[in-house]
Amino acid sequence: MKSTCVLVVWLSLYSPVLAAAQEVVATAQIVEGAAQEVVPRAQKVEGAAQEVVSTAQNVMAAAREAVTTAQHVSAAAPDEGLAAAQETGAVRTMDPPAAEALDYGLRGSQAFRDLVAEVDGSGVIVHVVTGDTVLFGTAGTTRLAGVVGGWRYLRVVLRTHLAMDERASVLAHELHHVLEIARSSAVTQHAVRVLYGDIGRPVPGMHNAFETADASDAGMRVWRELRSAGREAGRQTGRQAGRQTASHPQH
Repeated sequence: MKSTCVLVVWLSLYSPVLAAAQEVVATAQIVEGAAQEVVPRAQKVEGAAQEVVSTAQNVMAAAREAVTTAQHVSAAAPDEGLAAAQETGAVRTMDPPAAEALDYGLRGSQAFRDLVAEVDGSGVIVHVVTGDTVLFGTAGTTRLAGVVGGWRYLRVVLRTHLAMDERASVLAHELHHVLEIARSSAVTQHAVRVLYGDIGRPVPGMHNAFETADASDAGMRVWRELRSAGREAGRQTGRQAGRQTASHPQH
């Protein structure tokens, strides 16, 4: 009889414990379900945060370039205008590597000379500099810097450490972008974005970056002419060396 009472008491104690355990299990399942729902959301938030960081880096780089550009534009005399452009040309190089690229292109490519001549008569002033481009992974960029004295100023940045023929062909590519802007009525960054929304295509993975087929064609045309001119110069050098050897035979 005693054992039966003990059993009944144990069962009566066990029932509330079992019910509590079942409630804990149910709560744990709810928590697990909520956690599984939160994880994808956290992953989305993490991805959005990474995108924000990348955008912030691009904005900071653009801000640094804007400061430099503003310094160049503010340093220009307000009446620089037509007389100065006719005297020195509309394409102004700001460092030796940029000057070398301009000179190399002018000496080696008729297509390059045509581009520069058209820019000279387009009513814009272009500052060309070498350095880190705002858009990572690009060889060159063109930006509208501002308007001073009725003249639109543009800034072309060529990536540092490009080979000479590539540097000149990238400059040609960017000068074609300069002409695209010069032919339009755009005088603000917003207007430039609208322009390229019409005539260009967005560059995948880059914010506010556009490309046009005509600019790509212009760069490739200059690159081919420069390569051809380089090969011809090499052949002429070889022929001159051959004539000198023939004139001065070794004994």
